[in-house]
Amino acid sequence: MDDDGVTCADALDAPADSCDLVDEAAGPRSFELGASFTLGSFLKDRARVLAIAAVTMLCCAAMLGALGVNAWGCFAFELVLAAALGAALFLQYRQRRIFYQELSDTFAGLENPSFLPEMVEEPRFLEGQLAHEALRRAISLADREAAVYRDDLENHRQFVELWIHEVKTPLAAARLTASKVHGAESDMLRRELERIESAVERSLYYARATSPTIDYELKEVSLASLAKTAVRKNANLLMECGVAPTVDIDPAVMVVADASWLTFILGQLISNSAKYGATTLAFTCQELDANTPRGRTLLIMDDNGRGIPAKDMPRVFERAFVGENGRSQSAATGMGLYFVALLAHKLGVTVDLFSTEGQGTRATLTFPHDRRIYLRKLQLTESCERQRLAGEGQPTTCG
Repeated sequence: MDDDGVTCADALDAPADSCDLVDEAAGPRSFELGASFTLGSFLKDRARVLAIAAVTMLCCAAMLGALGVNAWGCFAFELVLAAALGAALFLQYRQRRIFYQELSDTFAGLENPSFLPEMVEEPRFLEGQLAHEALRRAISLADREAAVYRDDLENHRQFVELWIHEVKTPLAAARLTASKVHGAESDMLRRELERIESAVERSLYYARATSPTIDYELKEVSLASLAKTAVRKNANLLMECGVAPTVDIDPAVMVVADASWLTFILGQLISNSAKYGATTLAFTCQELDANTPRGRTLLIMDDNGRGIPAKDMPRVFERAFVGENGRSQSAATGMGLYFVALLAHKLGVTVDLFSTEGQGTRATLTFPHDRRIYLRKLQLTESCERQRLAGEGQPTTCG
């Protein structure tokens, strides 16, 4: 298999991740204050004021000379004026520097910029007060618009889920009717019904994945069990396409994920393998860097299909990208791997794809172990809380 691959982070605005839901690769969100507000830039901004002050001082010196003041007196007077002007400018610069530095540091450390006006003290100089008020109003307006958008998105998600719930009834009735029909036409009818149900399921997961309220349950699940479930759900497609799947995973291998979401992700990958010429599909797993902060479990899917052209690899996770292989399939939508990347991103799972045209494709799902540790601590905390609520004075296993 080719060593060159692509990760879903290359296609989503994925914060780095691999698809790990963090912005580590992008670095902290900030702007360079030192480059934009220095003493030099401050004085340059007041170049006209300084020029007028210089002309005024020269005029004062000329007037003092005309009035008979000696050179030392003129020099002392000019020195006092220059010192006063310098002190005033320094105090102005210091006030603004403190405000803009606080603004920059606070912005860099905030996950939600909406709290910025409350976190930054209102400055004492007029321009800063005006900027602070403008920032507060702009963020307030943006928050209101975001709230409207979230409400619209949630209403759309609820509509899609309601539609899916309603369409399942006639689909079940059609499947029951198809079961009473025999022959080649019956098999074709059942296959088309499965495709409709698959499309409906994709719509449901897409609606949930794009919702502001994430609808999933993370828990430890058996990787082998999920792989076998995904294979069973796609058994008819695999048999129709002549694909022989094998699952060589220890049943004791556990990962932290949502079982239904992960089964759907595997189903999309299985469907791609079947549709693009694979005759074998092998599931294996590998554990790397165990008992370290970088510990992770890899689920590996290898097929011997037609592979993906190298020029298409960087874009395979993009929405609606069908590529050279997809264009040979009239029903291709380019949404399968996009859904995989989107849902994996939500689950904090890294998806990588490696492929050599004419030889096959390898897909890997990476599950970090640190989430497993966090989940076990959370489960222990919840267990202790239940024991505490069960009755005071009762012996517990909690420390």
